[in-house]
Amino acid sequence: MLKGYFYRWHVLGLSIGMIRNHLKILFRTSLRDLGFTLINILGLMLGIASCIAITLFVKEELSYDTFHNDYDKIFRVYTERTYSDRVVYGAPLPVPFANEINNIYSEVSSILEVRPAGKRLFKIADKLIYEHSGMYASEDFFEFFNLGVISGEVKKSLSQPDNLIITESMAKKYFGANWSNVVNEEVVIDNSHTYRITAIVKDPPSNFHLKFDYLISRPTLNKYLSDRDKQNWLSPRHYVYLRLNKASDRRQVEDYLSELTDKVVDPKSADLGYTYEYLLQPVKDIHLHSNDLRYDIAEKGNVIYVKGLTAIAALILLLACANFINLSTARASKRAKEVGLRKVSGASRTQIIIQFLSESFVLVVLAMILGALLVEISLPFYNTLLNESLEFTILQDNSLLFILCGILMTTSILSGGYTAFYISSIKPARVLKESNSSKGFNRLRRVLVVFQLSISLMLILGSIILYNQIDYLKNKDLGFNKNEIVVLPVYSDVKSQLNALKNQLLKSANIESVTASYGLPGSFIQGDNVFVESANSELPVKMYLVDNEFIETLGMEIVSGRNFNGTKADEQFGFIANEKAIEMMGFTPETAIGQNLEWNMWIAGDTTKKGPIIGVVKDFNYGSLHQAVEPVIIHQFKQEISHLAIKIKSANIDRTLDFIESTYSEIDNNRPFSYSFLDEYFDRFYKNEQSFSSVLQVFTFLVILVATLGLLGLAAYSMVSRRKEIGIRKVHGATVQNIIKLIHSDIFRLTIYSTIVAIPITIYLANQWLENYAYRVSIGWQPIIASISIIIIITSLTVIYFSTKAALTNPATVLRNE
Repeated sequence: MLKGYFYRWHVLGLSIGMIRNHLKILFRTSLRDLGFTLINILGLMLGIASCIAITLFVKEELSYDTFHNDYDKIFRVYTERTYSDRVVYGAPLPVPFANEINNIYSEVSSILEVRPAGKRLFKIADKLIYEHSGMYASEDFFEFFNLGVISGEVKKSLSQPDNLIITESMAKKYFGANWSNVVNEEVVIDNSHTYRITAIVKDPPSNFHLKFDYLISRPTLNKYLSDRDKQNWLSPRHYVYLRLNKASDRRQVEDYLSELTDKVVDPKSADLGYTYEYLLQPVKDIHLHSNDLRYDIAEKGNVIYVKGLTAIAALILLLACANFINLSTARASKRAKEVGLRKVSGASRTQIIIQFLSESFVLVVLAMILGALLVEISLPFYNTLLNESLEFTILQDNSLLFILCGILMTTSILSGGYTAFYISSIKPARVLKESNSSKGFNRLRRVLVVFQLSISLMLILGSIILYNQIDYLKNKDLGFNKNEIVVLPVYSDVKSQLNALKNQLLKSANIESVTASYGLPGSFIQGDNVFVESANSELPVKMYLVDNEFIETLGMEIVSGRNFNGTKADEQFGFIANEKAIEMMGFTPETAIGQNLEWNMWIAGDTTKKGPIIGVVKDFNYGSLHQAVEPVIIHQFKQEISHLAIKIKSANIDRTLDFIESTYSEIDNNRPFSYSFLDEYFDRFYKNEQSFSSVLQVFTFLVILVATLGLLGLAAYSMVSRRKEIGIRKVHGATVQNIIKLIHSDIFRLTIYSTIVAIPITIYLANQWLENYAYRVSIGWQPIIASISIIIIITSLTVIYFSTKAALTNPATVLRNE
């Protein structure tokens, strides 16, 4: 039996002796054309390294929230709010939602509520530190999500008030070497509330959509919720998850929730001009499919970028394979004679195919080893670009090992397959008779060059468009001034001395103005409703509660009416609206002045603020430019103040900050000084775009490099194969310029073909991507001309050396050798 097994392999040409012979042939041919071999290996190395690097990122993105038990049964509830002219999706839900559906639907096995805790001041022992990443969570948090528990009873901890769960890293930060023995330790938060640490958990994994350092039990929150919050179905604050008995129950539960909105929510929202719908989102989709959801606390990715990078990985690998095929076919005449002699000597076609595939396989293995080393070396830089913590652990990750084996086999077959099957099919008599047996490859080589140039052109143009859009997002006139504005938090013990603090700050010549408000552009903005008296209807709006200096400090433009004038009447009755709100009310900026609005004040009892619109402010972008401007109302309500915004001069910023800190600390010395700049808030909106742009630029460079290597090798070999033709042309009177023009015309023609292919595809894809933005650049001709120019320069520089060298060669020398 073994004898028959070895005989079959021997017939296929895979005896040990034949393998040794294949390796010898590979070694000799590689040395004979060392430059081309190195170009092949380098191109494959860059292609495979790029493919591995992108695979690491894509694999991480697709793995989000797939490690939970029965993750396919876990869903997050989100809202769909339908207006007459738009649909708005939101992640948070009203406070009474969870209580309303609890224990009603048999398809729902359990419910989880979470709510961000915001910026909180922690005091543990002698350490006083602001923490930004915490949540309130109900008792089933760790039954929904598989997160490691180090000590303590997590379910019991989250079921009782004033309990605190902290992560391992937070425990180490506060308690040092004794971090594992801190259960039952007390923590004071915001200098007012004492909590008890009841459990320590492992840090959330990188592929979990919720990031936190601590959890506060949900019953604790009940002490701070007003009756208005507990009964308000139109004010979303909480994030709710459902675990279903079966994943297939999703549609049934959505139908139940639709009945709930018809009964409870729509009667309240119909007068506001919109209807509600509650929908379910699989937990595994939250990370990549939530870009349309507003006010989300999830760690967001973007499925468009994942698909884009996956396509780029495939294209770079195909590009490297195209290089290999191009250079292999360029040397076809030499190898074809070798194959013809082997066939005459008795070699079968199968043996020839196996020889060429095995040569390809050995080179690909070598390129993959070098590519893996390159990924390992460049991984810190790659992680910095993506703001990730990717790891390259082949031996510990079977799925990654399987993917790499797939890349290895695919690349080997793509690189060597065509050459092996084509050359092995040539008849010995034909190949030994003809001096040039590579004529059949010329058309293929042109197609591959067009493919290489098209991909390079697409990525260059795409990178330029992406860069222009990000530049536009960062520099667009937002309708107010976000630069040189320092933002401070305002706590309850500062509110009583707010005017004194503002007056003291204005004593500095480097401070131009100061304003206090509830909400700021780029930060949070409260949603509420106002009653429009003339229309006898309510209008849902975004709302800023401010003082007199808000509009002046932020540099907003009044287009009609006036700003607040500091009188008591303005404080008690005056409203300022943006242009969008005026439009929705059915007024013009001029006719809106004097129209009365009513607002239910955020205080106990049924208290209404009623007064006229005194001014109209030009529309301003208070959030991401993914969304269009919505109606905004600005008015004074000093009971609710959350931030202090300070407009400073651009000179002596450090000295000004020192002055602000010392002045603020005189009033509030119980907290560490904390500040931020307003423009930083807006930079966070485009974090994904900036990361993707940086990564795209890197891979565009690699694509250009791989394509250039291929063109370089092809140009060199082409000059060698055409030396007789060039010699004859020179004998017949062709000048050096004629020869260079001839050679360049070929590559220029291929560049035109690639332009015809690449430009329409890129423009179509770019327009599809730009549709995600309410405000976007027009592509225009400049990026197209710039990208084509770059390709022409690259191709010209690639072939100019070899074409000039060939043109300057003495024809007598060439023809004598021929």
